[in-house]
Amino acid sequence: MAAADSLGTRIKRAREARRMTQKQLAEEIRVDVKSIDNWENDRTYPRSSIGALEHFFGHSLTGEQPDLPPLVAQNPHDERIMAIWNIKIIPPRTREGMIAYLLERDGPLPSVNGASRSHASS
Repeated sequence: MAAADSLGTRIKRAREARRMTQKQLAEEIRVDVKSIDNWENDRTYPRSSIGALEHFFGHSLTGEQPDLPPLVAQNPHDERIMAIWNIKIIPPRTREGMIAYLLERDGPLPSVNGASRSHASS
């Protein structure tokens, strides 16, 4: 995405990447579909909804980097966790749940050279 893209263009691209209609996005973040149209065409700015949009899409639309959730921030060198976290098409809460499940099932990576644990079949 080019740095010159307007906020409206970034919202539209994020919505289209999820293959959503304006109506579907409006229902997800609980606003009127006309609001989505106005934002995407840069007629208005989503002042009170920018946080909901960024949370839904799982990334910043304004260029500011949001804080990472604790599970991700505590394991920044775990490639498994970062691979899950960087799947932006999956909503953030779902990614957090996947990471929590991974850590519960497999535990954190050992600190020795960041090597993966091997699993015995049952």
